[in-house]
Amino acid sequence: MRVAYIVNTINRSELTPSVTAHNLRVSGLKASETLIIVTDNGSSEKPIREWGMKFADVYIDNGVNIGNPQALNNALAIARSHYCDYFVIAGNDIELKEGWATHSIREFSSNHKLGLLGFDWRNSKGDIKGRVRMSDSVFGTWILPFKTLDKCGYFSTFSKYGLWDGEFHMRVTKNGFEKGYLVGFDSKHRGSDMGENSPYRKMKDEEMRKAASLGIQKRTNGECKHVNRLNE
Repeated sequence: MRVAYIVNTINRSELTPSVTAHNLRVSGLKASETLIIVTDNGSSEKPIREWGMKFADVYIDNGVNIGNPQALNNALAIARSHYCDYFVIAGNDIELKEGWATHSIREFSSNHKLGLLGFDWRNSKGDIKGRVRMSDSVFGTWILPFKTLDKCGYFSTFSKYGLWDGEFHMRVTKNGFEKGYLVGFDSKHRGSDMGENSPYRKMKDEEMRKAASLGIQKRTNGECKHVNRLNE
């Protein structure tokens, strides 16, 4: 078994290394069972780039901000080429609980309809089925098995940021998978920038507006297919 731990970085050198090291330390996985992929979207902070080059098994320096889903898709393609069985889309500011990975994998093994798990950080509501609080939308850090990615495809690239996760949720459901949050493994969001007026926050808000507009157009015109399938 091999698990790809994928984290996309833009600066935050004071937070990302410690959060990432913690999450891997408490994952319950052996080092030989993990493939660490760090993809950097044009960080201006030298320490985060130096950390990524030293810490990651695979380091992708994009040079500029090519977009969050775009960078994650590149990393997923590399993870697939390394025959990974599970893929973690990790928040660089979301701290996870002891055993999060091994308990998630246990849930996937016992429920073959389960396609995606997350680790709640905002008191989400929903019915509990086994060890999973079911949810139409799962935000934060994700873990998903190969079968989900193989069936549902890569992330839609409507813009550099935003709405790709919600669109992927719809495809997970459309393909007959269940999804939700692993009960008892709530996470801590240590670096939320909602409501800030920083250039980075402004960029994210603008890209979300762009994604909403393009997403509606593509779905209306039936043009989503080419960004969703792995082999097209």
